[in-house]
Amino acid sequence: MNVAVIGMQFGDEGKGKIVDYLARDFDITARYCGGSNAGHTVIYEGKKFKLHLVPSGVLQGKIGVLGNGMVIDLEVLKKELQEIREAGIEPRIIISSRAHVVTPLHREMDALEDKVRNIGTTMRGIGPAYETKVKRVGIRMVDLFQEHLLERKLNLMVKFWNIPIDKEEIKAMVKKLHAMGEEFKIYIKDTEIWINQAISSGKSVLFEGAQGAMLDVDFGTYPYVTSSNTNSLGLFSGLGVPAKALHMVIGVAKAYTTRVG
Repeated sequence: MNVAVIGMQFGDEGKGKIVDYLARDFDITARYCGGSNAGHTVIYEGKKFKLHLVPSGVLQGKIGVLGNGMVIDLEVLKKELQEIREAGIEPRIIISSRAHVVTPLHREMDALEDKVRNIGTTMRGIGPAYETKVKRVGIRMVDLFQEHLLERKLNLMVKFWNIPIDKEEIKAMVKKLHAMGEEFKIYIKDTEIWINQAISSGKSVLFEGAQGAMLDVDFGTYPYVTSSNTNSLGLFSGLGVPAKALHMVIGVAKAYTTRVG
Protein backbone atom coordinates (compact mmCIF):
# COMPACT_ATOMS: atom_id res chain seq x y z
CA MET A 1 0.00 0.00 0.00
CA ASN A 2 1.19 3.52 -0.87
CA VAL A 3 0.15 6.35 1.44
CA ALA A 4 0.44 10.15 1.34
CA VAL A 5 0.76 12.25 4.49
CA ILE A 6 -0.21 15.89 4.04
CA GLY A 7 -0.86 18.88 6.28
CA MET A 8 -4.48 20.01 6.40
CA GLN A 9 -3.80 23.57 7.54
CA PHE A 10 -0.91 26.01 7.09
CA GLY A 11 1.97 23.71 7.97
CA ASP A 12 3.48 22.93 11.39
CA GLU A 13 0.75 20.35 12.04
CA GLY A 14 3.22 17.68 13.10
CA LYS A 15 3.60 15.80 9.81
CA GLY A 16 7.22 14.93 10.56
CA LYS A 17 6.22 12.99 13.67
CA ILE A 18 3.55 11.05 11.78
CA VAL A 19 5.85 10.29 8.85
CA ASP A 20 8.58 9.16 11.24
CA TYR A 21 6.10 6.81 12.97
CA LEU A 22 4.79 5.35 9.71
CA ALA A 23 8.07 5.15 7.77
CA ARG A 24 9.15 1.88 9.42
CA ASP A 25 6.41 0.08 7.47
CA PHE A 26 7.44 1.41 4.05
CA ASP A 27 10.33 0.77 1.67
CA ILE A 28 10.57 4.30 0.27
CA THR A 29 9.73 7.80 1.45
CA ALA A 30 9.34 10.51 -1.18
CA ARG A 31 9.02 14.30 -1.23
CA TYR A 32 7.18 15.80 -4.18
CA CYS A 33 6.96 19.57 -3.67
CA GLY A 34 8.51 22.61 -2.05
CA GLY A 35 12.05 23.16 -0.92
CA SER A 36 13.90 24.35 2.15
CA ASN A 37 10.90 26.49 3.14
CA ALA A 38 9.45 23.29 4.64
CA GLY A 39 10.70 21.90 7.94
CA HIS A 40 9.97 18.51 9.50
CA THR A 41 11.17 17.98 13.05
CA VAL A 42 12.03 14.38 13.87
CA ILE A 43 13.54 12.94 17.04
CA TYR A 44 15.53 9.81 16.27
CA GLU A 45 17.36 7.89 19.00
CA GLY A 46 17.21 10.93 21.27
CA LYS A 47 18.60 13.40 18.73
CA LYS A 48 16.47 16.12 17.16
CA PHE A 49 16.68 16.61 13.39
CA LYS A 50 15.13 19.54 11.55
CA LEU A 51 14.81 18.31 7.97
CA HIS A 52 14.04 20.80 5.22
CA LEU A 53 14.74 18.70 2.13
CA VAL A 54 15.63 15.13 3.06
CA PRO A 55 12.59 12.83 3.47
CA SER A 56 12.14 11.88 7.14
CA GLY A 57 12.28 8.14 6.50
CA VAL A 58 15.97 8.39 5.61
CA LEU A 59 16.76 8.42 9.35
CA GLN A 60 15.39 4.87 9.54
CA GLY A 61 17.53 3.67 6.66
CA LYS A 62 14.77 4.01 4.06
CA ILE A 63 15.43 5.25 0.54
CA GLY A 64 14.43 8.91 0.27
CA VAL A 65 13.37 10.36 -3.08
CA LEU A 66 13.56 14.09 -3.84
CA GLY A 67 11.11 14.42 -6.71
CA ASN A 68 11.02 16.56 -9.82
CA GLY A 69 8.42 18.84 -8.23
CA MET A 70 10.91 20.09 -5.66
CA VAL A 71 13.27 23.07 -5.79
CA ILE A 72 16.54 22.21 -4.07
CA ASP A 73 19.03 24.45 -2.31
CA LEU A 74 22.18 22.33 -2.56
CA GLU A 75 23.90 24.12 0.31
CA VAL A 76 21.02 23.25 2.63
CA LEU A 77 20.92 19.68 1.35
CA LYS A 78 24.66 19.25 1.88
CA LYS A 79 24.35 20.48 5.46
CA GLU A 80 21.44 18.12 6.20
CA LEU A 81 23.26 15.10 4.80
CA GLN A 82 26.34 15.95 6.85
CA GLU A 83 24.24 16.22 10.02
CA ILE A 84 22.70 12.81 9.33
CA ARG A 85 26.11 11.24 8.71
CA GLU A 86 27.44 12.72 11.95
CA ALA A 87 24.67 10.83 13.74
CA GLY A 88 26.06 7.59 12.33
CA ILE A 89 23.48 7.16 9.56
CA GLU A 90 24.44 6.90 5.89
CA PRO A 91 21.62 8.67 4.00
CA ARG A 92 20.18 6.78 1.06
CA ILE A 93 18.72 9.41 -1.25
CA ILE A 94 17.84 9.74 -4.92
CA ILE A 95 17.41 13.17 -6.52
CA SER A 96 15.38 13.74 -9.66
CA SER A 97 17.45 14.98 -12.58
CA ARG A 98 14.45 17.22 -13.37
CA ALA A 99 14.28 18.89 -9.94
CA HIS A 100 15.15 22.58 -10.08
CA VAL A 101 17.99 24.21 -8.18
CA VAL A 102 17.73 27.24 -5.89
CA THR A 103 20.67 29.56 -6.58
CA PRO A 104 21.90 32.71 -4.78
CA LEU A 105 20.16 34.70 -7.52
CA HIS A 106 16.80 33.24 -6.48
CA ARG A 107 17.33 34.39 -2.91
CA GLU A 108 18.23 37.85 -4.22
CA MET A 109 15.07 37.89 -6.35
CA ASP A 110 13.01 36.90 -3.31
CA ALA A 111 14.27 39.87 -1.32
CA LEU A 112 13.74 42.32 -4.20
CA GLU A 113 10.21 41.11 -4.95
CA ASP A 114 9.03 41.01 -1.35
CA LYS A 115 9.86 44.69 -0.93
CA VAL A 116 7.13 45.33 -3.52
CA ARG A 117 4.59 42.59 -2.71
CA ASN A 118 5.09 42.15 1.04
CA ILE A 119 3.41 38.73 1.22
CA GLY A 120 5.68 37.30 3.92
CA THR A 121 8.08 35.12 1.94
CA THR A 122 10.63 32.95 3.75
CA MET A 123 13.42 34.62 1.71
CA ARG A 124 14.78 31.18 0.76
CA GLY A 125 14.32 31.72 -2.98
CA ILE A 126 11.53 29.17 -3.33
CA GLY A 127 9.01 31.35 -5.21
CA PRO A 128 11.60 32.70 -7.68
CA ALA A 129 12.90 29.15 -8.31
CA TYR A 130 9.41 28.09 -9.36
CA GLU A 131 9.10 31.35 -11.29
CA THR A 132 12.22 30.65 -13.37
CA LYS A 133 10.99 27.08 -13.89
CA VAL A 134 7.78 28.38 -15.48
CA LYS A 135 9.72 30.99 -17.48
CA ARG A 136 11.83 28.09 -18.80
CA VAL A 137 15.12 29.58 -17.69
CA GLY A 138 15.38 27.54 -14.47
CA ILE A 139 18.37 25.35 -13.66
CA ARG A 140 17.66 21.64 -13.26
CA MET A 141 19.92 19.16 -11.49
CA VAL A 142 20.91 17.72 -14.85
CA ASP A 143 21.97 21.19 -16.06
CA LEU A 144 24.67 21.47 -13.40
CA PHE A 145 27.11 19.51 -15.57
CA GLN A 146 27.10 22.06 -18.42
CA GLU A 147 28.91 25.25 -17.45
CA HIS A 148 27.98 27.13 -20.63
CA LEU A 149 24.28 26.38 -20.02
CA LEU A 150 24.55 27.48 -16.38
CA GLU A 151 26.12 30.78 -17.40
CA ARG A 152 23.49 31.44 -20.06
CA LYS A 153 20.59 30.76 -17.69
CA LEU A 154 22.06 32.82 -14.85
CA ASN A 155 22.59 35.75 -17.22
CA LEU A 156 18.97 35.48 -18.38
CA MET A 157 17.82 35.66 -14.75
CA VAL A 158 19.95 38.75 -14.19
CA LYS A 159 18.35 40.41 -17.22
CA PHE A 160 14.77 39.44 -16.32
CA TRP A 161 15.03 40.72 -12.74
CA ASN A 162 17.59 43.48 -13.32
CA ILE A 163 19.79 42.11 -10.53
CA PRO A 164 22.85 44.25 -9.75
CA ILE A 165 25.67 41.71 -10.17
CA ASP A 166 28.84 41.71 -12.28
CA LYS A 167 30.08 39.07 -14.72
CA GLU A 168 32.84 37.84 -12.43
CA GLU A 169 30.28 36.99 -9.72
CA ILE A 170 28.26 35.06 -12.30
CA LYS A 171 31.34 33.11 -13.40
CA ALA A 172 32.15 32.28 -9.77
CA MET A 173 28.55 31.14 -9.26
CA VAL A 174 28.80 28.91 -12.35
CA LYS A 175 31.96 27.24 -11.00
CA LYS A 176 30.37 26.64 -7.61
CA LEU A 177 27.14 25.21 -9.04
CA HIS A 178 29.09 22.94 -11.38
CA ALA A 179 31.21 21.70 -8.47
CA MET A 180 28.07 21.03 -6.41
CA GLY A 181 26.64 19.08 -9.34
CA GLU A 182 29.71 16.86 -9.43
CA GLU A 183 29.42 16.35 -5.67
CA PHE A 184 25.78 15.21 -5.92
CA LYS A 185 26.19 13.33 -9.20
CA ILE A 186 25.94 9.89 -7.57
CA TYR A 187 22.46 10.71 -6.24
CA ILE A 188 20.93 12.06 -9.46
CA LYS A 189 18.65 9.71 -11.40
CA ASP A 190 15.51 9.61 -13.52
CA THR A 191 13.41 9.20 -10.38
CA GLU A 192 10.18 9.08 -12.38
CA ILE A 193 11.27 5.81 -13.99
CA TRP A 194 12.90 4.51 -10.80
CA ILE A 195 9.90 5.04 -8.50
CA ASN A 196 7.40 3.60 -10.98
CA GLN A 197 9.55 0.52 -11.41
CA ALA A 198 9.81 0.21 -7.63
CA ILE A 199 6.02 0.42 -7.25
CA SER A 200 5.51 -2.13 -10.05
CA SER A 201 7.87 -4.52 -8.27
CA GLY A 202 5.80 -4.33 -5.10
CA LYS A 203 7.74 -1.74 -3.10
CA SER A 204 5.64 0.48 -0.79
CA VAL A 205 5.96 4.27 -0.84
CA LEU A 206 5.18 6.86 1.81
CA PHE A 207 4.58 10.16 0.02
CA GLU A 208 5.67 13.01 2.29
CA GLY A 209 3.84 16.30 1.82
CA ALA A 210 5.35 19.66 2.72
CA GLN A 211 3.68 22.65 4.42
CA GLY A 212 -0.12 22.41 4.33
CA ALA A 213 -3.17 22.26 2.05
CA MET A 214 -4.15 25.85 2.87
CA LEU A 215 -0.83 27.01 1.38
CA ASP A 216 -1.45 25.26 -1.93
CA VAL A 217 -0.87 27.67 -4.84
CA ASP A 218 -4.21 26.72 -6.46
CA PHE A 219 -6.45 25.79 -3.53
CA GLY A 220 -4.98 27.78 -0.66
CA THR A 221 -5.53 31.31 0.64
CA TYR A 222 -4.21 32.96 -2.50
CA PRO A 223 -2.09 35.14 -2.78
CA TYR A 224 -0.78 34.28 0.71
CA VAL A 225 0.34 30.84 -0.37
CA THR A 226 3.48 28.98 -1.37
CA SER A 227 4.43 28.34 -5.01
CA SER A 228 3.67 24.63 -5.34
CA ASN A 229 0.80 22.17 -5.00
CA THR A 230 1.03 21.04 -1.39
CA ASN A 231 -2.07 18.83 -1.35
CA SER A 232 -2.08 15.18 -2.40
CA LEU A 233 -2.76 16.08 -6.05
CA GLY A 234 0.73 17.54 -6.28
CA LEU A 235 2.43 14.19 -5.87
CA PHE A 236 1.31 12.93 -9.29
CA SER A 237 3.14 15.63 -11.21
CA GLY A 238 5.78 16.13 -8.50
CA LEU A 239 6.98 12.52 -8.72
CA GLY A 240 5.61 11.37 -12.06
CA VAL A 241 3.44 8.58 -10.63
CA PRO A 242 -0.09 7.71 -11.84
CA ALA A 243 -3.18 8.27 -9.68
CA LYS A 244 -3.63 4.51 -9.24
CA ALA A 245 -0.32 4.45 -7.30
CA LEU A 246 -1.93 6.26 -4.34
CA HIS A 247 -4.08 4.13 -2.06
CA MET A 248 -4.66 6.33 0.99
CA VAL A 249 -4.24 9.94 2.12
CA ILE A 250 -3.66 10.81 5.77
CA GLY A 251 -4.38 14.41 6.66
CA VAL A 252 -2.63 15.84 9.72
CA ALA A 253 -4.21 18.71 11.66
CA LYS A 254 -3.69 20.35 15.04
CA ALA A 255 -6.30 21.35 17.58
CA TYR A 256 -6.19 25.04 16.71
CA THR A 257 -5.04 26.68 13.50
CA THR A 258 -1.94 28.86 13.34
CA ARG A 259 0.25 30.06 10.50
CA VAL A 260 3.63 31.72 10.19
CA GLY A 261 3.61 35.34 9.07
